[in-house]
Amino acid sequence: MRAIWNGRTPDALNMAEMLTVLAIYHVYEQEGDDYLEVTQNRRMPWVLTRDIRGTVTRDVVSGFDRLFQESVALLQEAWNADEEVRSGMKARIESGEFNPALNFMKNPKMKNAVGMVLLRQVEIRDGLVGPEAFTKAVEKMDGALKEMEDFVNEVLSTAGVFVVQEMQRHSLRPVDVNALDVRIRAIDENGPLVEFNIDEATVFSNDQKEAAESDEKEQGTNGFNPMYG
Repeated sequence: MRAIWNGRTPDALNMAEMLTVLAIYHVYEQEGDDYLEVTQNRRMPWVLTRDIRGTVTRDVVSGFDRLFQESVALLQEAWNADEEVRSGMKARIESGEFNPALNFMKNPKMKNAVGMVLLRQVEIRDGLVGPEAFTKAVEKMDGALKEMEDFVNEVLSTAGVFVVQEMQRHSLRPVDVNALDVRIRAIDENGPLVEFNIDEATVFSNDQKEAAESDEKEQGTNGFNPMYG
């Protein structure tokens, strides 16, 4: 997971600003449909480039964790025990409809979070305020949204790879993805700190189910019929 930070250079948004976007988005998600009015005079979470560790708040961690949970949910869907769920995922991928990062960015709350960060950026870097700041932020919006989409896609992909590697390390099967509890506990200048836990009771339940299905198949193969002994 530490690799997410490597090679990231400021353009429309730098790393601290992207983390801030996720944090503000998390706040907006908590406030429902009236999020803009409710948070209008609230002090929002803000990550500083010069002190990422010191300015990462619970909202920042939660905003990043939201992406991680999305990635785990995608794996659960792809590896679901229900054939219909797996087929639905496969059909979405093959049709080109499957783009979780793009879907994430289409959320108006995400766009407003990006807009708030851009306004602050323009005020600090360009010394603009009022209508001029708004116009400048609008000019930067497309580039910033594309960078956020790339970042979200990178996080989802890296999170998925991390989960798969951890499952292999713990000798878990794809079906055991439903036994995972994976959380982002902290973020520093090196990247996110991930906590990976396994619900052994769920793994045992999966074992029992797999054994039962294996017995059924074996009986079918042997052609045993109690009517004839």
